[in-house]
Order: sequence, then C-alpha cells, then structure tokens
Amino acid sequence: YVFTEWFTYFSAALFVLPTVWYLYRLSDALSKYSTLFIIPLLQATYILFATFAGGIYFQEFAAYKWWQFLSFFSGIAIMFFGLFLLIPPNPETSVEQHAPAQERRN
Repeated sequence: YVFTEWFTYFSAALFVLPTVWYLYRLSDALSKYSTLFIIPLLQATYILFATFAGGIYFQEFAAYKWWQFLSFFSGIAIMFFGLFLLIPPNPETSVEQHAPAQERRN
C-alpha cells in the first residue's frame, strides 16, 4: 500500500537528492582542502543549519529568554572559534614567517 502513494516517492526523493548533493560536495571539498579542517567545517555547518531549521520549524526560539539566546549564540560562536583555530596556514607563505609562532608554542 505504501508504494502506491506518490508521497512515498516524493519523500524518498527529498532524502536521496540532498544526500547525493552533500556527498558530491564532500568529495569535492576533500579533494581541495585539508581533511583535518574540512570535515569539522562541514559538520559545524550541518549542526548550525539543522539547529536553526529545528528552532524555526518547532518554534523553539519563540520561548527563549534573553539569556538563552545569549547562551545559544555563545555556543555557536565557540564552535566557529574552534574552527578558526583549525584553519591551516597558507601554503604560499614561507616557513620563516611561521617560525616565531612555532617558537611561542614550544
């Protein structure tokens, strides 16, 4: 009975098409950028948009008080600050420019 309804195929397409698109973009990103940076970036972006979509769809933000908004956006900011710390150095710059930073870390 389920496979005779048009909504079954519509729902399957809404699942399969974005998944294929995501995997294509993931493959493209992995071929261009460092894995140690791009995987956390893609996951953080997924978390951000899924959280906003859920908050809007389920109207969770309507019940937030000011301190909950502050906490929520602080958490998002901390997540993206962590991504900022993962950004690899520009490969076009010379090693000598990064030597002082290496010395400070040691």
